[in-house]
Amino acid sequence: AELSPISNIQIQMSHQIPFSQIEMTPASSPPSPLRAPPPPEVPPDCPSRHPEYRLAMLLPLLGTPPSYLPYFIASARGSAPLIDWLIFHERQAIPWERPVNVKLIDLGVGGLAELVGIKLGEQLALPLRNATMLLRSLRIIFERTPRSILEYKPAFG
Repeated sequence: AELSPISNIQIQMSHQIPFSQIEMTPASSPPSPLRAPPPPEVPPDCPSRHPEYRLAMLLPLLGTPPSYLPYFIASARGSAPLIDWLIFHERQAIPWERPVNVKLIDLGVGGLAELVGIKLGEQLALPLRNATMLLRSLRIIFERTPRSILEYKPAFG
């Protein structure tokens, strides 16, 4: 009867052979049923850019860029055939290399407040005096609490 390497070790240990003299050879085992075989190499069905349709994802960026931004930019490359990522920022230095579908749009200081305020003023048909007050208030709110831009995401269009 042939013994497996593990039972060989147990037999050898019962004869009190020093551990340094035991040879441990890995047993050749069949592939695990839990691990699927690698998929065959298939060329991508999707072209480098969709011929008709594109999605635009609008992302506001206020304050310092988050630490995960380089990882997001790198992962956005995978959606290049269909999605353009438009990152609106206010004078942010973003030094990372980015794919062609990630576009940085610098709105200048207070630009996001103007963008949101003008859109809201138009939708609400505010008179000029009230629209000016709205723009000033939004600028102050966004400077003090940058996360408050999330409350106005539906106004981006």
